Amino acid sequence: MKEVNIRVFWELLLRNLRPILVVMAVVAIIFAAYTSAFTDDTYSSQCSMYVMNITEDAAGETTGISASGLDASQKMVNEYIAILQSTRVMSRVSDILTAQGHSITAASVRGALTMTAVDETALLQVTAVSGNPQLSKDICDALQACAPEEVNEVMLRIGHVSPVDTASIGTKSKPPVVRNGIFGALVGLALSYGFFLMGYLLDNTVKEEKDLKDRFEVNVLGAVPSFNTGMDRKPAKKKKGGKKEETKAEPKTETKTKAKTNEKGGK
Repeated sequence: MKEVNIRVFWELLLRNLRPILVVMAVVAIIFAAYTSAFTDDTYSSQCSMYVMNITEDAAGETTGISASGLDASQKMVNEYIAILQSTRVMSRVSDILTAQGHSITAASVRGALTMTAVDETALLQVTAVSGNPQLSKDICDALQACAPEEVNEVMLRIGHVSPVDTASIGTKSKPPVVRNGIFGALVGLALSYGFFLMGYLLDNTVKEEKDLKDRFEVNVLGAVPSFNTGMDRKPAKKKKGGKKEETKAEPKTETKTKAKTNEKGGK
């Protein structure tokens, strides 16, 4: 098998740079055009909730939140996200939406929701994306409605989630044309470069002395250079009818002179 190293990779890339760039541009345009023409419009709505770590005394009274409690709340945001994304909570959100006239499953609700912590704080940002602006808002509202009760029940009354702001009607999100175009360019690069790389690996012709040594394990004593520059032949002339006429080489002057001398002597 041929040896492949960084130098070979760069040589293949530079040698075939023009066709590779053409393929990248074509595939990128195809991906971007497909995204722009066939991707459905989506609408996103956002809301936020505050995560609190609550402590209770023996009498069941809630104490004030200390600095350590705030630090614990920040560290537990990911645990709260896992609870809110559970099948139990998603099923309850789906039931609320179904009662409102939407037809959506728990799996679809989970796919529409994205939950992230806000800059290492105890704030939890919720984003719902769907093909209906009202549905995106209703998903956020339904999650805010059931989140406090579900979190309290799972965390055994030591955790609490409080809504901070309500969601608004979903706003239209632009299709990711640029992102998909860049992805298409990378796909074109992989396909075109892979084609040339496979051609290099499958090429078994001998091009230099090193190929002989590697393939047949023999030492090369010498190489005969080629001096054929292609200048010996004269270009063919064309007739008026379009056919090519080969140029005949005229005999040398010395030969003509000798021929004439023999003719005179013969006479």
